[in-house]
Amino acid sequence: MSANHSSTNDISAKKDHYLKWAREIKQFERVKKQFALCGNIYDIFPYHLSGKNTTFKLVDYLKWFFEDIKFDLSLSYEPLIGFRFLKGSESAYNEICREVFEMKDPKKAGQIITIENIDMAANNIEDLLLLNKYKIALIIEWASFLPKVAQSYIQLNSFLYKMFRLSHNENIFQNRIVWLLNVDHDLPGWYTLKNMNFKSMIIPKPDYSIRKTVIEAITKNVAGYTILSQEDIDKYHELFVNQSHDQYAKDIKSIIDICKEENIGIGNISEIIKKYRFGIIENPWTKLLKEYSKIEKTESILKERVIGQDKAIQKAVDIINRAYFNLSGSQFSRSSQKPKGVLFLAGPTGVGKTELAKAITNHLFGSDTAFIRFDMSEFIHEHADQRLIGAPPGYIGHEIGGELTNKVKENPFCVLLFDEIEKAHNKIFDKFLQILDDGRITSGKGETVYFSESLIIFTSNLGVDYKDCNKTSYDELEERVHNQINYFFKNELKRPELRNRIGENVVVFDYIREKTGLKILDKMLENVISHLKETHNISINKPEGDVLTNLQNECIKDLSDGGRGIGNSLENVFMNPLCNALIEKKAKESDTYTIMNISKNEYGIWGLNISKV
Repeated sequence: MSANHSSTNDISAKKDHYLKWAREIKQFERVKKQFALCGNIYDIFPYHLSGKNTTFKLVDYLKWFFEDIKFDLSLSYEPLIGFRFLKGSESAYNEICREVFEMKDPKKAGQIITIENIDMAANNIEDLLLLNKYKIALIIEWASFLPKVAQSYIQLNSFLYKMFRLSHNENIFQNRIVWLLNVDHDLPGWYTLKNMNFKSMIIPKPDYSIRKTVIEAITKNVAGYTILSQEDIDKYHELFVNQSHDQYAKDIKSIIDICKEENIGIGNISEIIKKYRFGIIENPWTKLLKEYSKIEKTESILKERVIGQDKAIQKAVDIINRAYFNLSGSQFSRSSQKPKGVLFLAGPTGVGKTELAKAITNHLFGSDTAFIRFDMSEFIHEHADQRLIGAPPGYIGHEIGGELTNKVKENPFCVLLFDEIEKAHNKIFDKFLQILDDGRITSGKGETVYFSESLIIFTSNLGVDYKDCNKTSYDELEERVHNQINYFFKNELKRPELRNRIGENVVVFDYIREKTGLKILDKMLENVISHLKETHNISINKPEGDVLTNLQNECIKDLSDGGRGIGNSLENVFMNPLCNALIEKKAKESDTYTIMNISKNEYGIWGLNISKV
């Protein structure tokens, strides 16, 4: 619909100011004999009736519309059902019942004339339109389903041919047919192409002005509405209009119905919209706001799990705190539907990027189950985007949906991690742009999936040189990584707008330095010893003295692989020989051991001696 914001008052101020497609029917009804309305035909539509705006289904909208533009009678035909009186002169309808439907006792207005056979219906329609005693509008409902209800292909084509012939019949002066179709090509090309007496119009989703008209018409019975000032009413209407930008008018009515049923005021409309979209009453983000003690501990909790990345964690905390208060994108629009936050974690491998994402998930939602990870090295092919959102209609697997859209629809309150983003195919980035910009995406199944309650995290190794990791300062690393990320988006990917959406949310992780490496090693040692105690009730005294020194020297001598490299070395130098020694000692529950020494034999295999305490 092409009406802009300023046209809202026009719709409500003039009785003859119809919706765009209705205005087209009014303009062309003198020269076109048949019309098709397709697209958003199952929605509700605002209509100015008896001095106020109300909403109707499309068929009911049309019956009032045709009465307004001086049609004597409106009827509908539904395949397998028959004909139904909609609006107009009852005496004219009774006469038609006698002359067209050959009924000696005319039906009362509103009763259905049952005609299941579509061949017979075609003959009745022909007689009806050729009668020419009255100006009649005939609406063919559910027309897209004619192929499914016809008894044969021949019967279907016979019906369509008779309707096509009517569109060219010169003896039809004033009667008109309106087809209601899901999509415009539900009528065959031979029927519509070069048919000068036929006009097709698409009804889109409601635009700003239509949504505003609907909202203003149906919110007056919401709890607390009457005590609001006009300024507050206008403010909440504006908020509602903006936050419903991707919804049908029927969705808006359903949201208002929830408000009425649960006695919820319009001031809480944002929460009701979320409830309607996600089908969830309890919002984890709202719950977090009631736990300030937890919010205050965010930084310390993240530092317990991610060691030596204080600057990165501080940046992450800033973004998380902003997400708590739902301020992401609010500087551009009060009704922003962008994701709760976006983090771009860049830096060397094995330094804690994925671990930070998991720590954030656990802290926000109390469980790692809300952590959804995608390894973007698996999405390097051209059509890999279909794995994320699902195959288009008509393709194999269309009904399954996409991996990303299915998971977010199942759990919209989540942390989404897209690992090694630079490895994804270029088409994938178009999907990311839509998610970051609109906070939503349409799946292959045609469903709208919302990301407004998700935290989006990307990781990347762009700009990292492992050869000089011991010589490069953090400031130098940060500058180099930022430059490489900018170059990648602007020159290689040629999507500077996506880099712009990420904004200042790039967080650069430092190399694992020696001091940090020792802390990571110490934590890993504690994990191994604690796990052995918990699972087998065998105690190991923590290594000290020369044993600890040898272990440290071996595990952190090469930090180019970060924490993973330290863990791999610890497995080889400590964990494997410890298990061998415990088996040799026939260790059992409640035993306690001290590590006496650790060394490498002539074959380069590490071993250690333990003594029972």
